[in-house]
Amino acid sequence: MPSVDLHEALLTGGLRHPHFFNGRVLTAEALQTEQAAQHTHARRLGQSIGTGVVRGLEVRIGQSTGPRPTVIVSAGLALNRAGQVLAVPDALTEVEVVLVRAPRPAEPITGDGLFAACTGHPGTQPPDTPFTATGQGAYVLVLAPAADYRERVPGVGLTDHGTARSCGSRFVEEGVQFRLEPLDVHTPAVAGPLSETLPALMARTDPAGIARTRNLLAHLCLGTPTALNAPVDLFRALRGDLDHSTYGPLDALRLQNRLTDGDVPLALIRWAATGLQFVDMWAVRRRLHRLDATHTAPFPATDRRRAEAEAAFLQFQQHLADLTRPGALDRPATQVHARDFFAYLPAAGVIPLDGARFSIGLHPEPFFAGRAHRPPGRIEGARLRAMLAASFDYPPIDLEQQEMVWIYQVRENTAAVMAGSASRPDPFLLFTNGHMPFAGEARYDLSRWDFSQYASDLDT
Repeated sequence: MPSVDLHEALLTGGLRHPHFFNGRVLTAEALQTEQAAQHTHARRLGQSIGTGVVRGLEVRIGQSTGPRPTVIVSAGLALNRAGQVLAVPDALTEVEVVLVRAPRPAEPITGDGLFAACTGHPGTQPPDTPFTATGQGAYVLVLAPAADYRERVPGVGLTDHGTARSCGSRFVEEGVQFRLEPLDVHTPAVAGPLSETLPALMARTDPAGIARTRNLLAHLCLGTPTALNAPVDLFRALRGDLDHSTYGPLDALRLQNRLTDGDVPLALIRWAATGLQFVDMWAVRRRLHRLDATHTAPFPATDRRRAEAEAAFLQFQQHLADLTRPGALDRPATQVHARDFFAYLPAAGVIPLDGARFSIGLHPEPFFAGRAHRPPGRIEGARLRAMLAASFDYPPIDLEQQEMVWIYQVRENTAAVMAGSASRPDPFLLFTNGHMPFAGEARYDLSRWDFSQYASDLDT
């Protein structure tokens, strides 16, 4: 451990830039040292910004069955934990990622080796390692940095008298690559207490079994069990005796060095014997967020935890949209019980409604069957954003518990639906964690007589 006095420069391990001056021999080594210093500086800046997906990089199923299933990844930008910018260029729009890679034969050496004309890249390419997924499990689709040499240029040595006698690579081109990392749900480090029950659940092929598997895997990756248990021993965590900085399957993969600081998780993929069952982005995808400054940071208040809470909301909405598509269910949507399809709900969510004139969604009574809830209160749309933002500070709803939920109609949506115009919107309900303050109390500011709650009728 070095020791320094006040006002004494600590230069050990600092960035080293070549000092350029007139008359100095300019060598590749000096320029490479400068490039390395600039790269290190950029990565430190990237680390201070955070990690996660900046924009784009959305994943959907391409070819779900067959020997070479695919997913489609849109163009976008991300920052990994090492501070590197990873990009699928906008010019590509989308990239098809084949999830099974066949072995490729080695390419033979061509030309005259080192002294060949500088038109190709001489040398032997090592054969690719064959990779075939088992088709029976859950996988994390990962975006990682990649680089390769491109094109060739002649090289002139200091003693070659201006005659090119060698070749070198003209460019080092940076890009990205995709890979799959399996989630071993039999391992307590990955699946936690569900490691004994989750494999049996994943064997189910009915819509409810697939949906519940998706929900459980997502909330394991979202850290929901840790979030619900965090208040039990919060003081030990604040004191530093209990480390809440690592939790869930993604951290388990990092501890096994199967996820590195160079990787950005993009989607959770469920691969069954019949093909790809689902792709769930927000189970592992996170918006750009800061890493914790210390492992003693209070777990509920970290930026990572808030990013996971936002992802839980978006994951539920994406999952619900998939469930309510035509043909996705084996029962009418009006008979869907939340506990059959989900183990956890986000602290707030929006569900599409089914009514006398509509057949697009769910019915609140069967959906919330077995949970305490009151008739829907009515709120103004002006309050919707604040309520959703506040929900990110509350834990998800554990459907094994019998705690109540709040249900709301939004005045603008209800009025437009009842107007019966040809362009009427889809009706919906908002639900929130019962620990959130009730927002449907009587209000007299900008409320409307026909659609507002002027006196509580919740006990009738």
